Amino acid sequence: VPKEPASLVGKVLPDMAALSLSVDPAAMKDQPVLLCFCDMNQRPSRHTVQELVKKAEELKGKGVVVALVQTEPMEQKDLDGWIAKYQIPFPCGLLKDQPEKTKFAWGVKALPWLILTDRQHIVQAEGFAIDKLAEEVGKIPD
Repeated sequence: VPKEPASLVGKVLPDMAALSLSVDPAAMKDQPVLLCFCDMNQRPSRHTVQELVKKAEELKGKGVVVALVQTEPMEQKDLDGWIAKYQIPFPCGLLKDQPEKTKFAWGVKALPWLILTDRQHIVQAEGFAIDKLAEEVGKIPD
């Protein structure tokens, strides 16, 4: 049994059902996807999410669909509170069942964890720092 999750780079995104995101699959069709696995109780995650919020318009302009995934157990009302407080414009999922198994399946090695795909939802980059986002998005073929 591998102790570390396998990299998803070059692979198609796993089934998103486990992420309980309120994203219309049609809205993601032929669009690059940026997933941010985070824990709103941790400062590094909050910082990354705040940076993503600042870049929301820019990402939208490039057609990138952004979604957040709260990986640690949290009441939905608390999560909704964070979403309101930070004015998060992205869909935000909450891992309810087997969060460890889900994080493993998605290759999450630390939080926050960013995963960026191309338009065919093939993972192009993962686990990169928020300050590398523009560079990574810039590499996605049109």
